[in-house]
Amino acid sequence: MYEYFYYVCYKQINSHILKKLPMKKLFIISAVLATFAFTSCKKEYTCTCTDLVGYNSYEKTGKGKDADAACADATDKVLGIPQEICTPKE
Repeated sequence: MYEYFYYVCYKQINSHILKKLPMKKLFIISAVLATFAFTSCKKEYTCTCTDLVGYNSYEKTGKGKDADAACADATDKVLGIPQEICTPKE
């Protein structure tokens, strides 16, 4: 009776756990790769900004997928209204 209990409880459970171990590793590796795939790479761009009156011109840096998006992100806004005009530096 003891041998049967040992076989059922120990051998089969351990072999089941060992079979699942590679799948767990595969899942962890896939999760790490998916995390890197979904993170966006944003480059830093320099923008030339001018206030709305047109008197002051200065440079700002912004991050984005392209230069236009970076300059739009670097633009100062008050209540959603842009307070300056930023264009990518050439």
